[in-house]
Amino acid sequence: MRRDWSDKRVDLSICLSTHAYASQEDAALEKEKTLMRPPRWQPSIALSKQEQQIVDRIRRAKLFVFLRHHRHALFDEPFQQELAELYQPSKRGHPPIPPAQLALAVIVQAYTGISDDEVIEATLMDRRWQLVLDCLDTDQAPFGKGTGSDTTLGIS
Repeated sequence: MRRDWSDKRVDLSICLSTHAYASQEDAALEKEKTLMRPPRWQPSIALSKQEQQIVDRIRRAKLFVFLRHHRHALFDEPFQQELAELYQPSKRGHPPIPPAQLALAVIVQAYTGISDDEVIEATLMDRRWQLVLDCLDTDQAPFGKGTGSDTTLGIS
């Protein structure tokens, strides 16, 4: 009884090739998972009771109120995707800040005419900034000065 190993070699070769291809796909997917990409920003649409109280107290700087009410429409899904595509995926550094949140900070920075350092302070101390950037009562700024110098802050 003689065995024909040629068919077995072909089967083994196909099996190994398929396994190697699957391993390459798995490696590519794993690499894709480790790359940092900017997240989509999803702040609430409806004002909380606390936010409504802040809005009611704003007398002069109405842009803060406008941005809080309309940020979800200004930075809708297609626009956020377009902003995210401007970022290169990276394995290094800090996780990216949502581009929509950063863009709002730049708008408010231009409106108030403050420096990059003051932006960081404003996000921690000024409830109007916190209202717009969805970070009320935060102990930590949503981004640091390094974020601004690497991306879009720099109006000062």
